[in-house]
Amino acid sequence: MYHRAGFMVGAKIAEGEFEKALAFCGTGMGIHVAASKLPHVHAAVAESVPAAKRAASANGCNVLAMGGFWTGPRLGQAMAEAFLETSLGDGYEDWEGFYDYHKLGFDETENFDYEAYKANGFQVVNPGTVVLGPEPEGLAF
Repeated sequence: MYHRAGFMVGAKIAEGEFEKALAFCGTGMGIHVAASKLPHVHAAVAESVPAAKRAASANGCNVLAMGGFWTGPRLGQAMAEAFLETSLGDGYEDWEGFYDYHKLGFDETENFDYEAYKANGFQVVNPGTVVLGPEPEGLAF
């Protein structure tokens, strides 16, 4: 079943056996949810090359899920390459604060403690701040 494959992929990341992984099910959604249950897994679902690249560059995702029902072989290959060859901050060197802004988001997500969040009135405990510079011209998103 898809969720068991998601647990297995997530475990490989959680145990440090792999830095990144690709996962597939019908839509990509179910396997993404299952993999995300494991510690240190930051999974994304993508249906385009820019989304796959952005999952890695802006969100530091380490699992990319794709939908086998919708993703053709060439698109899947291109998405996999974009995801696997990109790291947090890549491609945005001209956007002041981009890496720091997204690294803060990654760190606060990686270290999220629901009980502390709840005890703090559903507010992030000791939130960091980063100034994100103006968006560079020419970005399509």
